[in-house]
Amino acid sequence: MKLRRYESLSDYTNYEIGGVAEFLYIIERAEELFRVDPEVLKDAYILGAGTNILVSDEGVSKPVIKIGFAKYWLDSADVFTVEAGALLKDVAKSTADKGLRGLVHVSGIPGSIGGAVVMNASASHGAISDYLVSVQAFNRQTRENKTFQKNECGFGFRKSIFQDTDWVVLNASFKVELDDKAELLAIYKTIKETRKRDYPMTLPSAGCWFKRDWGGRER
Repeated sequence: MKLRRYESLSDYTNYEIGGVAEFLYIIERAEELFRVDPEVLKDAYILGAGTNILVSDEGVSKPVIKIGFAKYWLDSADVFTVEAGALLKDVAKSTADKGLRGLVHVSGIPGSIGGAVVMNASASHGAISDYLVSVQAFNRQTRENKTFQKNECGFGFRKSIFQDTDWVVLNASFKVELDDKAELLAIYKTIKETRKRDYPMTLPSAGCWFKRDWGGRER
């Protein structure tokens, strides 16, 4: 764990704007989160990849906790587990390289796994929850560590039970299956090229931040 004082948050967001945080905790391993002072943790802002937030130029008075743990691994032949700080594009590429279908469809979404789970991030190829099995989370008020099965997560369009609560996502597990590696990498490449074509990649950007009209359908 690293503690930085008066750190500019513009260095931690895709828009590259924002003032300073008086206290910025960078958590590099999941277990470090349990060692943060309880009073600090209760009141802190939780920051992932910073792809869907705007930070005031005046900065923030509350402590900020940056989720930096980002490992991922194959739990079993068909379950892939990803820590909250891992970037979607990295996980999508890694699973495609292994010939595993289940996460390549989220490669065009900027952000981290933790943030994606919290908002049930989705794009034209599907949502993060499509192949999700379970989520491990930590309650910063009660200090409880709990595993939520998919049907307990309340996923809908751009929503989950993790929004506006005290649960901090630690990792998520996904159902994967062996598939043709060349086909998966082709999908990854197509999504990457589409994003490069449609978004101003040379400028600070958080991608598309509009909600689509899904006609009230749950995903």
